[in-house]
Amino acid sequence: MNNKQSAQISINQVGVLLLGFNRPELLKKRIDEISNTEVKNLFISIDGGSSSQTQEMEKVKSYAQIKFSKLDHFSLNHHESNLGLVQHITREISKVVNIYEYIIIVEDDIKISANFIKNMINGLNVMKKDNMNGIVSGYSPLHLRILKNKWRVSRYPFIWGWACTRETWGMYINDLSKVDIELNLEKSKLWQEFNQAQKAKWLGLFRKAQNNPLNTWDIQLAYLSFCKEFTNLTPVFSFIGNEGFNDPRAVHTKGKKPHLVTTQNLNNTIITKKTKHFSKIFDKFDRYLMNDF
Repeated sequence: MNNKQSAQISINQVGVLLLGFNRPELLKKRIDEISNTEVKNLFISIDGGSSSQTQEMEKVKSYAQIKFSKLDHFSLNHHESNLGLVQHITREISKVVNIYEYIIIVEDDIKISANFIKNMINGLNVMKKDNMNGIVSGYSPLHLRILKNKWRVSRYPFIWGWACTRETWGMYINDLSKVDIELNLEKSKLWQEFNQAQKAKWLGLFRKAQNNPLNTWDIQLAYLSFCKEFTNLTPVFSFIGNEGFNDPRAVHTKGKKPHLVTTQNLNNTIITKKTKHFSKIFDKFDRYLMNDF
């Protein structure tokens, strides 16, 4: 293995993308959290159009300019028109990976622990060392602050505070209208591990995304993960929380918060190694969260 392949990924090679909508109070929380990390390259993108052009949002934008004035790279883009969730997220990710080979994505309703950024980079390094391809996530259904944390492997790409490489994102397709979904999935060994009920459930979701690609973007990421047999990393104990539930301004989290989702007891351990134990137990937790039985 040459030096280029074995070199550790550094914070300087990573673009951090913070996505906001019309929730200035949540955006400010994320700005405060990120300002306490070792971030070097930060992109803030705010969607929402005229409804988000408020005095409160302007104060938060000015606050961010001061907070991040000494970063190696900082940019803040507040879109004049409302792009919508799907176009906003996918377009901004593509912009960042055109500049940086690695990206960490945080939405304004995702609470992060102090070592979130460092752990995301550590996760990317674990994937690089083991020649893995997939998504690194900060989410887990298990929430404990006091125990040591490790990376575990999941068949699912959790996207509440996550990271990936330019190569991984380059395979992503939001518009599946011309894709033979079932043919591609049948080539995947990972897909063959699903039972008939699971296959039926996911095929239904994929077809909905195929018919309406601007309704969701994460279902398409799950499709990519299954097709390409991603090895996704996520921690045993979560170091992110989701504050977006029960919020009428949200797009897909307006409903009641699932009891497995919390903002409490976020684990802040620095994690560099994977666990090989309890994979079946963790898979059951993941399946429960994804309603995948």
